[in-house]
Amino acid sequence: GVAALAAGENFASRFRGCNVGLLLGEPSGWLVCVDLDCPEAVERAAEFLPATECVTGRTGQPGRHWWFICQECPTKPFTDRRAAESASTVELRSTGCQVVVWPSIHPDGSTYEKMPAMPATVSANELLSAVERLHAAVLADRGHDEPEVSGSTVTQSLGGNQSDEGRPGDAFKARGDLRA
Repeated sequence: GVAALAAGENFASRFRGCNVGLLLGEPSGWLVCVDLDCPEAVERAAEFLPATECVTGRTGQPGRHWWFICQECPTKPFTDRRAAESASTVELRSTGCQVVVWPSIHPDGSTYEKMPAMPATVSANELLSAVERLHAAVLADRGHDEPEVSGSTVTQSLGGNQSDEGRPGDAFKARGDLRA
């Protein structure tokens, strides 16, 4: 589970030759991941997200995943709709999603980092508000004079907007179920 990953338990032998995907949200005891999908979000994350000692990434892409324990937290993607392909800026991944973790290897050959510590515990309102503000800052940095925020309020977001994004893709062939 999460505690074993944070403690550095060796899953490499248990999942030899396989990638590992952690189920998020309710199945994992409310482990959630703020997935930073663009350089601006990585650069500004510490300004907006709650403090946590559990931040991971992969070789050449450090600091992309910020981990929290967050009861009843929704899954919510944020995109820059003005970008050519509505590029993702940040995703709040929870129930219905999973994230590939150590000892997995990305299709580009980079390796995922171990969780350095247990994730911080935060409220769903606090985390969703922080992610919305980070997204707005990214859009402002890109020159959008009135940043669009997916969903107009935190309250609306806590009522739903579940996403199928974040499920294991064919590129990862994620296997295993590490429940907290």
